[in-house]
Amino acid sequence: MALTIIAASDLRTFVDLTTVEAPDAVLTLIASAVNSYIEKDCSRQFSYSRRRRFYEATNYAKLRIKEYPLTRVYRCVTQLTHAISVEGPDVRSTISVDSTNNTVYLTPGTGSEIEIDISNASYDTLLELATEIATNAGWTTTMVNSDFDSYPAKELILIEAQLCYSSSPARLYIPHPRASLAVIRAVDDLAALERIDGAPFDGRVWLDYQAGYETVPDDLKRVALEIGAEWFHRLQRDTSLSSESVEGYSWTANDTKTTDVLTKVQNTHGHDPRLQPWRKMEI
Repeated sequence: MALTIIAASDLRTFVDLTTVEAPDAVLTLIASAVNSYIEKDCSRQFSYSRRRRFYEATNYAKLRIKEYPLTRVYRCVTQLTHAISVEGPDVRSTISVDSTNNTVYLTPGTGSEIEIDISNASYDTLLELATEIATNAGWTTTMVNSDFDSYPAKELILIEAQLCYSSSPARLYIPHPRASLAVIRAVDDLAALERIDGAPFDGRVWLDYQAGYETVPDDLKRVALEIGAEWFHRLQRDTSLSSESVEGYSWTANDTKTTDVLTKVQNTHGHDPRLQPWRKMEI
């Protein structure tokens, strides 16, 4: 979901509009469209949250993050390998890991979800976890590399589900780090990462990080309000949405028609040079 950079009330104050000139529903549609447009135009996500995800890199000196600004990196892992192969009972079986709550979720295409607490001492290694998955869920598990039998299950970082939509079962692989934690630093005004040792990012990189704005910067909000005001005036000039009379101005369209016209306005706005400071740079 896009960050709420501006709300309807902000736009009403900025343009100095009465509820007759612009109903709340109309300004809410415009504000929401502006918020989405800005993230799309900048190729960024500005909402503040913690993320855990893979990045694919090809000899990159810097790893540019989709979210902005980058505020904290908890973990950066390179050189990933698969340790366990898990075969579900049907083609829509999925497996996932909640590393915060130390829980593995096994969900067959049909049937009930099974939870396994990987902080439980009875199965806190990869081999014990594989055995528990096979015993508890009845799924087929295979240790791909016995070197990792005693590896702590709590170190699992994420599940990569490779679903096979055919007559054969889904094969799912659990990736985990092969003792390669990269020491990194934020660069380019908190927009990218680079390794302290100067080595490039190459291959699959897993990041656990915090990014986004807790408070919207005033300059970004100002640009959003200017765009919102411009879009309002474009809608205001559309005779299918509004009309003027002796008594004054009135908005006559329903939300569906307003949304249709607003979508056209949004799609024809193009890249806005005012957003350049927040736009994601190419590698």
